[in-house]
Amino acid sequence: MKERRSELNLLITVLTLLALACLCSNTASASIGIGIAPASFTIADGFKGGTYEQTITVFNTGDESGTFTLIAEGEAATWISFYNESAPDIQITELAIPGKGNAPVLVKITIPEEIANANYTATIYAQSVPKMEESGGAVAHAVVRIPANVLIQVTGTQILKGTVKSITAADTE
Repeated sequence: MKERRSELNLLITVLTLLALACLCSNTASASIGIGIAPASFTIADGFKGGTYEQTITVFNTGDESGTFTLIAEGEAATWISFYNESAPDIQITELAIPGKGNAPVLVKITIPEEIANANYTATIYAQSVPKMEESGGAVAHAVVRIPANVLIQVTGTQILKGTVKSITAADTE
């Protein structure tokens, strides 16, 4: 009799946990996911006052389309700006990406003229923007954020190249 009661308690516990799992699951099955590539990059031998470009790709790994913001943080964050790759003169701060899609972003890094020779770092973040619902109640949303690390090596080194076409000298002793 005790064994039967123990089995019944176990069955009730399992069914209760299963019911709680069903109630807590998200029935919309919409997933949020984001990726960024490359995960890091380096600007080597950067000149003071120079502008450098790097293309990054932001991925929406979720099932639904989403809006994502781009921000830079760190000591070189003010040097970084983001542009639409198909229109490199249009600065952007956010982009819409369809589900399971991606978007290339042109990153422009402008090194200030008066900066000292050193290594500078920044982190570029792509993060999801929660969709606002027009219902009257409070809503909680998850924000997903992913980094790409940037290393900028300001050296001031000039790389001069040239071609000599001809050298002439007078015939003197």
